Amino acid sequence: MNPETHSTSSGQEKICQNCKNSFVIELEDFDFYKKIDVPPPTFCPECRLQRRLAWRNERSLYKDVCNLCGKPIVSMYFPDKPFPVYCRECWYSDKWNAIDYGRDYDWQKPFFVQYRELMEKVPRIALFLLRSESNVDYANFIVECKNIYLSYSAVYSENIYYSRYLDKSKEIFDCFNGKELEMCYENVDTARNFQTRFMVRSHDCLSSSFLFDCVNCQDCFMSSNLRNKQFVIRNKQYSKEKYEEEMGKINLGSHRTENDLKKEFEKMAVVSLHKFSNLIKTTHCTGDNIENSKNVQKSFDIYNGENMKFCVRVVSGARDVYDAVGGSSELIYDGMAAGWGSYNTRFYTYTDGTRNVCYADWCHNSSSLFGCVSLRKKDYCILNRQYTKDEYENMIPKIIEHMNAMPYVDTRGNAY
Repeated sequence: MNPETHSTSSGQEKICQNCKNSFVIELEDFDFYKKIDVPPPTFCPECRLQRRLAWRNERSLYKDVCNLCGKPIVSMYFPDKPFPVYCRECWYSDKWNAIDYGRDYDWQKPFFVQYRELMEKVPRIALFLLRSESNVDYANFIVECKNIYLSYSAVYSENIYYSRYLDKSKEIFDCFNGKELEMCYENVDTARNFQTRFMVRSHDCLSSSFLFDCVNCQDCFMSSNLRNKQFVIRNKQYSKEKYEEEMGKINLGSHRTENDLKKEFEKMAVVSLHKFSNLIKTTHCTGDNIENSKNVQKSFDIYNGENMKFCVRVVSGARDVYDAVGGSSELIYDGMAAGWGSYNTRFYTYTDGTRNVCYADWCHNSSSLFGCVSLRKKDYCILNRQYTKDEYENMIPKIIEHMNAMPYVDTRGNAY
């Protein structure tokens, strides 16, 4: 046994290859790794998350030009990037074909060196905009949206401004991590609110402002820990007439008044009861901001998920997922933004509709890929080179054996 590994009653304790701290791979984790046919990780969960997030630049946008048509574009990549970047129209066009960048597998080189060399040659799309074409030039990581401005990671939404993590929402300004919101301003960790302002960890509310940890409330103001209430101000119950009279005394259109109310709200939230975790309709879940999910462990910002661990911002319908950021797919491991409808995809970045794929970057609607970049509607490819089904299936075991025999070298050429 590796001297940096030893078994415990709950699993196997290992030393992180990166930070050198110990971490435990639990017994049920090995079942998942066997199911998806990957070796156990050598990085701890925290270092694995940092490694994934290094691939995801959501909020820094740069002026650039499309390397194909030459028109000005907004890109998530710094202008001195080593690879070409195309505008959305060019990247999805028939003016180029990623298969033309294919190369033979070099048995004298480590796989990751070859993979990085390919990454630095194949064009990428400037922004992650899936099925979104109307007024989304200043947004990133959005799916089926329109009219999105300086907002990031939005799904099925419209008319969203200066916000992040919004799903199935519309008419939103300055909100963070919400779903099914409408006409909301400065909502944080909320769901199914309508016409609400300055809400934190409150859901199913309408026509309310400055609420902390409130549920199913209407016409409430500057209160916390309310459930199923109406006409409440500062946690005091009023009649409808008295509520309207008291609210009429507050000039909500004044900037000075709003700043004073924000300070009051912050103080109120500090002394209010805080739930240990925002878990709603969950079974066997740990983490925060998890809803309608089962067996989701050590994860954050998840809803309608099942059998997941070490995940962040994985949305409705995902299951059997470990170590993922973004997307909604099944049987997924260690990657960034698996998109929608992917299955059995491992070690990936920005895939969508992929099946039986390992080491892929910006590949869409493809299957049986290994070490490919920017392929669309392709099957049985290795390093962007097309093979027959038999050739592909014969080569993959040999490549894996070659990878195991070579010293581990990451995509930057660092040996371990």
